Amino acid sequence: MAAMPDYTLFAWLGVTAIALVLWTLPQLFIACCGSKTGAAQVKLEESPLAGATAPARHDGGSPASTEHVAAEPVLSCSCEALTIAVICFLVLALVVFVAMFGLTGMVTFWNVKASECQAAPCTSASAADCCSYAVDPLRFPGPTAPVDVTYTTTDGAMHGWLMTNSTPASPGDGWLTVLYSHGSGANVAVNYRQQRYQWLLSLGRVRVFVYDYPGYGKSEGVPSYEGTGRAAAGAAAFLQAHINATSDANITYLGRSLGGNVAVAAIGASSSSSRRLAVQSTFASWGSNFGALFPFLGWAMVPGFQGAFEAGTQAQAFAARPGACAYESHSTADEWVPIAQGRALWELLKPTAAAQAAGCTSTFHEYNTALHDDPLTAGERAALGAWMQTARAS
Repeated sequence: MAAMPDYTLFAWLGVTAIALVLWTLPQLFIACCGSKTGAAQVKLEESPLAGATAPARHDGGSPASTEHVAAEPVLSCSCEALTIAVICFLVLALVVFVAMFGLTGMVTFWNVKASECQAAPCTSASAADCCSYAVDPLRFPGPTAPVDVTYTTTDGAMHGWLMTNSTPASPGDGWLTVLYSHGSGANVAVNYRQQRYQWLLSLGRVRVFVYDYPGYGKSEGVPSYEGTGRAAAGAAAFLQAHINATSDANITYLGRSLGGNVAVAAIGASSSSSRRLAVQSTFASWGSNFGALFPFLGWAMVPGFQGAFEAGTQAQAFAARPGACAYESHSTADEWVPIAQGRALWELLKPTAAAQAAGCTSTFHEYNTALHDDPLTAGERAALGAWMQTARAS
C-alpha cells in the first residue's frame, strides 16, 4: 500500500482548536471582567448606616440592635475588556475555519512534483510510493516504454505518458484505447501506478494514455477542481487526434479514486460520445465522502466543496447514453472511500435497461480483501480484464 499522510491528526487538531475557542472566551471574560472586590465592595465605615444605633422604641422596648449593611461584590466590566474578549474569540474562530477549509484541500490534492522524484528507475522491488520518470526497461520493454506527451490547457502545459504494447493500425482495429485518470496522490510516475499500467498493457492490443493534473509531476499550474476537468478534456482531445478519430467514441474512460470522478465528469459531458466507462474505488460526492471520513468536522468542511467532484448529473447522462456499458469495483475494506459511496455511485452510473449495450455486461465488482491503495487483487484483475475484453468487442 502506498504511503498516505495521516489527516486524522489534523482533524483532531481542528477539534482541539474549537475546544480552545470555547474555553478561552469565558476565561477572557472572567479575567477582564471579574469581581472587583477591592473597589466594588461597600465599605462599612463609609456607609451612613454603618455602626448606627437604632432609635429608642416608643413602646418602651429595648433599642433595636446595632446592624451593619452587608457588603455585596459587584461585577464591573468595561467596554474595552468585553471588546477584547469578543475580538479574541472571532480571531480564534477564523483561524479554526481557515484550517478546516485548508484541510479539505489538503486531503483532495496530495500532488508530488517531478523534481521530488528519484533519478533511478523504480523496479518491482521498490517501495510502492517510489517515484521516477526513468522507467525500468524490464517492466516496460521495447514499444511499451512510456512516451512523453505534452498538451496545453488554460492552466499551462500538461504532461502525460502514452503507452502501447505494439504498433496499432487504425481506430477500428480491435484495439482498446484507454484514457486513464489517476487518483489524488503523487503523479503518473509513482511506482504503484506503474504496476497498474503494466497490467493494462498485458491485456494485449491496448494503448493507454495517462496524464497529470495541474501542479502534479511535470504539469504546470496549481491543483484545483476545475483544473482536473480541463486536463481530462485536453487529454481526451489529444488521444482522439492520436488515433485519427473524429470523436471519443472509441475511447474507454478509466479512473481510479478521485480520477474516477474526473472520468465520470469527462464522459458525461455533452461533448463526449464514448460509451465505455470503468471506475475503481470512487466516490459519488467528495463533500459527503469527506463528511463520512471526518463526521465531527464534516459539517464545516463540506460547504467548501459542495458542487466539486459531484458525479450525479454526469453519471446519469452517461447511464442514459445508448450503447453504454459500465464497470465499477470497490472494496468493503476501503479506508478512504467508504463502500457506501461506491454503491451510491453505481446507482447513478449503471446504464438504464434501454441504454445498456448488447454484448457488454455492466459490472459492479465488490470485494473485501484490499485497502484503498493496495495493488489490484487477483479477483479485481479478473473482473476488470473480462469487462475490458467485452468492451473491446462490443
